[in-house]
Amino acid sequence: GRVAAGALWLVRGDAGQRAVAAWHTGWEPAQRVSGTDWMPPVLAPLLDDSYAAVRFIVNQSARRLPGLSEWKNEFDGPPAQRKESRGRMSEWWLKSGGRVTPRKGLESLFDREGKLRPGEVEKVWRTRDQHAVRVEE
Repeated sequence: GRVAAGALWLVRGDAGQRAVAAWHTGWEPAQRVSGTDWMPPVLAPLLDDSYAAVRFIVNQSARRLPGLSEWKNEFDGPPAQRKESRGRMSEWWLKSGGRVTPRKGLESLFDREGKLRPGEVEKVWRTRDQHAVRVEE
């Protein structure tokens, strides 16, 4: 199925793409255009990303999402702590309703009722680009 480019870069892009897309989830103009209800379950895997910079950006952006302004997380914690944070964000999303407004480009990840398709984010996450990235200014 089709997935919006930003959502796809979050879960399948290289580290640079994941970082840029994650930053935009916290940017108010992008939030107005794309909505925010889909972001927590798609961002959650990035809390356990192999790049600390991506985890840092996800933490910053998460605090700009409705209901997550108090989000606390140690982006540079050990793997077990990162997995716990990932689960905590997913749990928060489910407890806060666990549904999105259906929109074009997210049909592969969310069903017609707005529920996350079981395993879809994880399936795409496993195909992410893990080659080493070096970004210079």
